[in-house]
Amino acid sequence: MGNSTICSSCLEHFTFARPDVVEEIRGLKKESVERAVEAGYGDDDLKSLHKDLRDYEAETNSIPAGSRAPYPWASGLNVPQLWIHLQIWDNEHSRSLAQLHESVKSSGCHLCRSFCKMIEYASGDDVPESAKITTALSCDSAGTERLRLQFAVHTDQSYHDGNDVVIGNFECRRIGVYNCKRPLLQFHMLFSPLTGKTIADLYIQDEEPFDSLPSTDSCVEFLSRNLDSCIKNHPECSSGQTAGWLPARLLEVRSADGDNDCVFLVEKDTIQASGDQKPQYLTLSHVWGSLKPLCLIRDNYDSLKSGIETHQLPQCYRDAVFLARKLAISHIWIDSFCIIQDSPEDWEREAMTMDKVYANGICNIAACDGTDSSPGLFADPESIPHPRISFKTQYTNSAVEFEVVPIWMDFMRKYSPLYKRGWYVQERFLSTRMMHLTKIPIWECRKTVIAEGCSESAAPPLMKSSASERELMWSDEQDLGFNFARWRKIVTVYCQCELTFPKDKLIAMSGLAKAFSSLLKEDYCAGIWGGELLVPCLLWRTFHPSTPSTEYLAPSWSWACRKGPTVQSPGAILKVFIRDASFSAVPKSSDIFGQLISAELTLTGKPLEIPEFTTWLHRVRYKMQSTFDREPHVESNKQVYFLPLAHLSHVYSERMKVAYIEGLFIQVASRRPETGPTAFKRVGFGQTREAGDGGMNEHPRYDEICDDIFGTPLLELEKDLETIILV
Repeated sequence: MGNSTICSSCLEHFTFARPDVVEEIRGLKKESVERAVEAGYGDDDLKSLHKDLRDYEAETNSIPAGSRAPYPWASGLNVPQLWIHLQIWDNEHSRSLAQLHESVKSSGCHLCRSFCKMIEYASGDDVPESAKITTALSCDSAGTERLRLQFAVHTDQSYHDGNDVVIGNFECRRIGVYNCKRPLLQFHMLFSPLTGKTIADLYIQDEEPFDSLPSTDSCVEFLSRNLDSCIKNHPECSSGQTAGWLPARLLEVRSADGDNDCVFLVEKDTIQASGDQKPQYLTLSHVWGSLKPLCLIRDNYDSLKSGIETHQLPQCYRDAVFLARKLAISHIWIDSFCIIQDSPEDWEREAMTMDKVYANGICNIAACDGTDSSPGLFADPESIPHPRISFKTQYTNSAVEFEVVPIWMDFMRKYSPLYKRGWYVQERFLSTRMMHLTKIPIWECRKTVIAEGCSESAAPPLMKSSASERELMWSDEQDLGFNFARWRKIVTVYCQCELTFPKDKLIAMSGLAKAFSSLLKEDYCAGIWGGELLVPCLLWRTFHPSTPSTEYLAPSWSWACRKGPTVQSPGAILKVFIRDASFSAVPKSSDIFGQLISAELTLTGKPLEIPEFTTWLHRVRYKMQSTFDREPHVESNKQVYFLPLAHLSHVYSERMKVAYIEGLFIQVASRRPETGPTAFKRVGFGQTREAGDGGMNEHPRYDEICDDIFGTPLLELEKDLETIILV
């Protein structure tokens, strides 16, 4: 196996010879012995840990400057995992981004090049050349399993403020060790950007080096090979599909006929009448952006059926057609060509079939890196980080060969333009298979997640760390609590994304809502489930208030009524304070899962009047966490109420359990009627700060706190209830 080019500064990350590193690892191994004794490990395990400590101390008693050190992991040690965390920062040997660029030019260092390309992908030119990169050795075990090498990137200003700017993660595995029995070591190299978000992972793989950069031909071969393998060997990847189902329209992408290279708009009836018993089609996910390419409208409907020359298509579409032909798949679904864009009726009708469109496609093509449809699907080799870096390091007790391979999945999720698009959430969760066309192409199905250049032996660890997001749709589990937790996680992902048209907030999630309706088996309205799921659905809060939309998105009690991320209560419900809840909605079309004209939630509860709200809010600020949905927080000319929804508990550890009340701040939506229920609207979320042993209502302190905050004892929250309407 050949070595990649790596500079001396990067190689230094893997020597473990600095005196402070040696001393800290000694301390870590000592603590491991102490923790193992406390945890009641067996005699054999304790003897192994003691021997590992003695051997390391003996080998590191005296290490002259510039000489080699022993490796820090334990040879042949096999004991239960000990979770101990340690960071050893090296602030004396930082490098600037400019020095990394110079290293690439002067030495051709593959690792420096990968750092630079990932920073460029994530932040463009936002990270200045003067930004400093410092390193830390981070150990999360007894030195027997994982070591992480972390890199922090900071500017002069961020350093002055005490804020690191991190840019990416790298994990590395020892793949070849000579005179050492245990073939595993992992590192993390963290880079933190101006945004403060983690963007990349690298993992060491155990196959021959992949020295060349990916090309269009190698990408197509990689995707074709994995698609064929999945179809033949993974029946579960097609288990949720409806045989013979087709969208209303598709693009036929038959091979070019001489100079007449065209694609054709075809209707479902035409395909079915052709006698094709097993029609297959790809789907394309892309960012529309500001570019307005040719698309299907009423005036060009017939001409597109007669054919459109491929050179008239934007490059993203042309590459998708090219890929479909290479994969021998005759049809492709592209939203701009398969939905009549100037027909609201057709758009609404087709939008409500998205669950079937993506679920029944043979594979989804994800154009991950384009901000519109003008860039192609295949990356320029000059912009690609080195897919695999291999090198050998000599220690006093062995020679070790490492390889570093980018795991692009987590990196792409955080920084890809496509992953910021709200519609794409259901597109990727509903698709059975995916081809992620990004700097390093990734194949993903229910059984495998693999980047080009990696072996399938890498799939299991990749599935655990990188495929968990789409696994939310794969489980056959019928437990209600488990499936509801899956739904809430997807909502959290969705709320972090953006929509060009805010009015699409519910319909862009409608396919997923339909898929979950058969699992949750409760009434659904505006992103909220009824029955025993209602209260936990209502317990969401914002990170910061926003300006209310000028158009109706959803009722005030739904997370879909606002733009931006939300967080949902993690607590376990002990007691519910509302009764007899029911939905009433007027959908814009006939589908309750889509856009709404209006919606109401009728319930019986106990709205607690809060006189002099501003003064009260200041008085209880240390006893109550309050967040508000919009600016201004409340209408000053209207009374504010707190509607208790539930008493919850949360277990942080065996020693830390808390219980608290959560509910909604509400105001009258219109003047109180002379008869009938009053209509309220939600304006915020509140949670009492209650500490305790996780016991229940009989604990006297809970009753006192409730009385102090609201002027109503806890037990009174279930008495004298009234029927109200939330709009």
